[in-house]
Amino acid sequence: MSVLHVVPAERIGDGWKVVGADAAERRVPCQADAVEDACLELRYEGGEVVIHDLRGRVRDKRTVRPG
Repeated sequence: MSVLHVVPAERIGDGWKVVGADAAERRVPCQADAVEDACLELRYEGGEVVIHDLRGRVRDKRTVRPG
């Protein structure tokens, strides 16, 4: 199962990143957009999206079912 993480960018104000072992890192302006991008990337094979807060701590997880 693939796992993607939604994390804040290194510098405050640089938005959010979607990162994972097989995913190309990309940045978006807001966390909601990053979560949506991660879910869309996992829609065919399924997986888990791990959502972090501004301090990098896990605040939520979403399971994406394949299909």
